[in-house]
Amino acid sequence: SNPADNWLKDYFIDNPREDFIFIQALPTDNPHLSDKYITDLRKIYPEEWVQRYLEGDWNALGGDNRIIQYDWIKAAVNREITVPEKPILSCDPAAFGDDETVIMYGKGPCVMHIDANRKQDPMISAGRFARIHNKHNCKLGIIETDGLGIGIYSRVQDLGVKVTRFQSGSRPVGEASRDKFYNLKAQAWFNAREMFQEGKVSIPNDDVLLRQLQSVRYDVRDAGGKLIVEPKAKFKTRNGQSPDRADALIMLLWINRFVHDSNRKFAKQ
Repeated sequence: SNPADNWLKDYFIDNPREDFIFIQALPTDNPHLSDKYITDLRKIYPEEWVQRYLEGDWNALGGDNRIIQYDWIKAAVNREITVPEKPILSCDPAAFGDDETVIMYGKGPCVMHIDANRKQDPMISAGRFARIHNKHNCKLGIIETDGLGIGIYSRVQDLGVKVTRFQSGSRPVGEASRDKFYNLKAQAWFNAREMFQEGKVSIPNDDVLLRQLQSVRYDVRDAGGKLIVEPKAKFKTRNGQSPDRADALIMLLWINRFVHDSNRKFAKQ
């Protein structure tokens, strides 16, 4: 068994019973694994997974596979950071029911405003997006287009707004990232994870956003051990709502990498 926070930990590790024996078997004990197996997984796995699955640490179970830890999120609330002159905009469209269409405005990694409602009409959402984009003279916008967002994206383009598509299921950017992440959505979420961990994000004290950010989990997909973010439907079943505000933030932080700061004359890599 891999280390897990369940009865096995209680019976074998924390409170071992007299008639129970724990025999540890690590990947390093398996002579049939390739020489690159452990090295590659160390590059792919987050640190807590390295401790748990490769090193057999039964105490490295914190976080419950959450991508962004609660302490990092709380520390980012109203954090004072140097705000770059990089006005950007993201949109995560409502899919159905009580989902929200979220338009998020930021200056680089600093969230300035969240516009969220449950209207699903692509034309209405496109109009809102264009007005906010023009009001703040945004340099670039990004819209999730896996569902109804394609209608918003097309209409926004017709309105002359500079915008790019975010297709969650598309390939990650960069050869090394394709070996690590299952799709672009996972790459973008782990980009956000790194920024939160390093203290590079500032967010408003929005209860809905905070709850969503700390609740999204990751897993490993297929034999290659690639990281994947849980589907929205699974998140919604567990939490009672879609992570629309969190996804809008993740897209905002993603395009922050590709927009120039006019005051500093370079692109954030």
